[in-house]
Amino acid sequence: MNIRFALPEDAQAIAQAHVASWQTTYRGIVANEILDNLSVESRVQYWQEFIPQAEARQSCLFVAEENSHIVGFCSAGPGRAPIPGFPAELYAIYLLQSAQRRSIGRSLVCTAASRLAGHGFRAMFVWVLRDNPARHFYQALGAKYLQEKPITIGTQELIESAYGWDVLDPLTRPAQ
Repeated sequence: MNIRFALPEDAQAIAQAHVASWQTTYRGIVANEILDNLSVESRVQYWQEFIPQAEARQSCLFVAEENSHIVGFCSAGPGRAPIPGFPAELYAIYLLQSAQRRSIGRSLVCTAASRLAGHGFRAMFVWVLRDNPARHFYQALGAKYLQEKPITIGTQELIESAYGWDVLDPLTRPAQ
């Protein structure tokens, strides 16, 4: 497994991982109609715009590769709507189902945390759907529950929970 900065030519593979992950992770949480109509093409456009602007915004996008295939990614940067005391945000982390539960997610989060620490950020938060069982992943990495808010996906009202790390230092050190 290899973690590296995303390149513009990775946008298609990132978009495919993004859509596939949503369709497996959120099935039973988000309406099937929404999941079945997700568009790789619209995600490609989003990532094509994000990648070249990331560094200028103190943001980052890392991909995880296995056998030269992207199996996951994470993006992070300044909080889009910061929570007091948590100036940085883990915007997204998505893994193909075959890549889950193998420490790849941990490696991605730790790599992003190290990059954010290098930009001077000392704390970070993430929003996760409350009904997503993967929320326990963040707790296992030391994040604490912060708050909740409603979110609308399509016409569906859901609840997002915020989890945060008071300090990034433990994430930036290699696991023992």
